[in-house]
Amino acid sequence: MKTLLSLLLVVCAWHNAAALDNLDTVWLKKYTRDIVKMKYSPDDKYLLTTNLVQGDVIAMPSGQALAYLGGVSSMEWSKDGKWFVTWVVTGAGNKLVRFETGTWRAMDTMYLPTGDDEHHAMTLAPDNRTLAISWSGNAKKSIQFYDLIEHKLIKETVYYNPGVTLPVPQVFEAQEMFYTPDSRYIIFHATDWQIRFFDIAADSVVYKYQFGGGGLFLTMTEDGSKIAFTTHKKDIIVEIMDVSTRQIISSIEGTTNQATGLAFSPDGLFLSISSRYLGRLYVYKILSKERIREWGSGSVLDVAYSHDGKYIITNVGKTLLLYNAPKPVDVKENNPLIEPELYPNPVSNILTLGFNNDNGNEIGIKISTISGIIKKQELYSDIHLGYNEFRIEVSDLPSGIYIAKLQAGNTYRNIRFIKI
Repeated sequence: MKTLLSLLLVVCAWHNAAALDNLDTVWLKKYTRDIVKMKYSPDDKYLLTTNLVQGDVIAMPSGQALAYLGGVSSMEWSKDGKWFVTWVVTGAGNKLVRFETGTWRAMDTMYLPTGDDEHHAMTLAPDNRTLAISWSGNAKKSIQFYDLIEHKLIKETVYYNPGVTLPVPQVFEAQEMFYTPDSRYIIFHATDWQIRFFDIAADSVVYKYQFGGGGLFLTMTEDGSKIAFTTHKKDIIVEIMDVSTRQIISSIEGTTNQATGLAFSPDGLFLSISSRYLGRLYVYKILSKERIREWGSGSVLDVAYSHDGKYIITNVGKTLLLYNAPKPVDVKENNPLIEPELYPNPVSNILTLGFNNDNGNEIGIKISTISGIIKKQELYSDIHLGYNEFRIEVSDLPSGIYIAKLQAGNTYRNIRFIKI
């Protein structure tokens, strides 16, 4: 494995004055092409990046380059962060390679049929072993399911147009795709400008939403409750859908084809939109649609949040930029859960929940694995205005990464923590 030189720390003059208040670190990435995808590890220690020709493992938040990966077109972290899988394109064909976190050695490889090397999409199931992939171009018009542990193709599904006499495959090319936390659906954004819900058990698409044309990007909240996707409707750049009801609950206005990257904050309160064409990164409140942050200058391609919600990372071409993320306290619409915190984090025995409360609602908490399995749930009714604090016994939980979902009325907060 080839080690890259440490990334150079530079100071960047930023055209938008507001950016100076939020700028955390600027790194110069020595890529020959623009970065197009970024993925944080579950514990926020590492960042994977790719420009479809090469990929890198970067230590966060220092920016130190740790490992080089050749030919990466797409990548996914395991739910526990112990390994990650990449889709690697070489002159000899395509392959899935799993790498071990920390050592960065290749654990195993699965060779795929030769196909086009663009717009590869993948999503890892909550079982941490089933990987769904989709091809584009003239290659596979399907979703393929691979078992990463047994190294084999489990199933392939080709979607056909209803009512067509001859079995002519409909274009089935996912640009982005996500398993829902309950493993019931894969939701994907297709090249024929539809959002599709693919039912795993039924092995078929059970719902389609036509959003126009020209969009390519999709993201999902960590709890799987909402998706946001680029659209091509008049004066709308992004639509936001409630996954359970399949209803559009919000939209962001703008000129079509502006967005080149989307990311929800971990608590689902904010949506960040990067725009290559406008040279800006925007942050919106989901409910009010209010734009609360804007940074600019250059070709802003992608955006990602750290899982702890502290940082937003984006890139202007070959340059990575790390910012302090807006805090939930920025949302003031009758907020019963102001700046909740869980500590210590990591925790071994007792987890303390602390929060400020401004309306006296009951507080419910559900602790689940990152695959959605609920391990604990409590309801606290002895709530008073101002600061509240409760202690939660977690010594019986196995070591791993968990999500604490807090609810007060119609307000939700998601906080990740590590049990050691």
